[in-house]
Amino acid sequence: MREEHSHRRNPSFELLRMIAMFMVVMLHYLSRTDSLVRAGEALTGVRIAGSLMESLCIVAVDTYVLISGYFLVESGFRIRRLVMLLLQVLFYSLLIPAGLAALGIPVQGTGLSTAVPYFLPISTEHYWFVSSYVLMYLFSPLLSAAAHRLSKRQLQITIALLMIFYCVIPSLSPFILSLDRYGYDAGWFCCLFLSAAYLRLYGLSGVTAEQARLWALQQQEEGLPEEKPAWRGASFKIWSLRGRNRLLLYFLMSALTFAATLILSIAATKIPALTHFSTVPLHYNAIFCFLGALGLFGAFEKLLLREDKAADLIRRIAPLTFGVYLIHHHIDIRDRWIPWTQWMLGERSANPVVFLLQAVLTVLIVYIICLLIEVIRSAIFSFIGRYAKGTKADRLIDWIDGKFS
Repeated sequence: MREEHSHRRNPSFELLRMIAMFMVVMLHYLSRTDSLVRAGEALTGVRIAGSLMESLCIVAVDTYVLISGYFLVESGFRIRRLVMLLLQVLFYSLLIPAGLAALGIPVQGTGLSTAVPYFLPISTEHYWFVSSYVLMYLFSPLLSAAAHRLSKRQLQITIALLMIFYCVIPSLSPFILSLDRYGYDAGWFCCLFLSAAYLRLYGLSGVTAEQARLWALQQQEEGLPEEKPAWRGASFKIWSLRGRNRLLLYFLMSALTFAATLILSIAATKIPALTHFSTVPLHYNAIFCFLGALGLFGAFEKLLLREDKAADLIRRIAPLTFGVYLIHHHIDIRDRWIPWTQWMLGERSANPVVFLLQAVLTVLIVYIICLLIEVIRSAIFSFIGRYAKGTKADRLIDWIDGKFS
């Protein structure tokens, strides 16, 4: 059973993947409804509530990349995975404007130059996250090889040096730095990849989460009493003290992000030179954001979900969440989905509590609709994939993947 479970997706991380994508949609909702504390803007209850929610969700992108790096370092590079990702991106980048145009809704790509993002979404950063992720994935064979070949100490030093330039200095500098892209770049994603690789190879407690999970599942299947499972030792609790401490780290970093943003934004109204610095805590490569992502990731690394129908459902839904991003953040959709949902939930409320309820409900509606659309896309790809099996293109992909086996 150990081998069988090692080839199945870890439901704990798949659940985290779903939560992270929900956070991403929430971040977009908050920014596009002008509901955040910003230097020079009036301080209202809604803005304070919005910034608090933003501080809790800002770790989403780093967390999502950490999950990818954690598994890619062992699963290896596959050109088929990259091809399917690019086809998925093109499916939405091309068909969404075609569908909107057919319905008489204006689209941005009305000419040759303005339509380029539809056909070259990676090179034009139509989706900035996909552009950075694809570059990171192309570097992943080199990063994985380095993580495996370097000693533990060498890998620690390498990650520390990269973090100084990509995280520490940008987080402390009140000035705009030419090298700093606020975490919106492949370089930062590579740093996250190596950090996740370290966690996968060495763990934080001498035992990797995957080793603990497989061991616990094996004991579970041997019929040990449910009230006293074998993993209730210091390292193998369902959600160990170490896991709760990591969750506490996430909430602490979120609180510091919120406090720093609020204080610096207020200070920037009197000292304009601090305007840029007031946004730094919310950059993806900020110290608080990175540590918060590590805390949230580490907490779910220690979470052991029982293998049942719920775990299987999580495994089915989680791979569809990337489609949520591709749909709602398409250049012809990203500024429209909020007005489209307001006819159901009304305009943004001035009451902070009602506003937060509106935000959660709106994001949940968009999340579910996008998931349903992605189910259709997945079925179409599966249908086409059955007929593409054995073609020259399919054999070529298998040949390339064989070189990386």
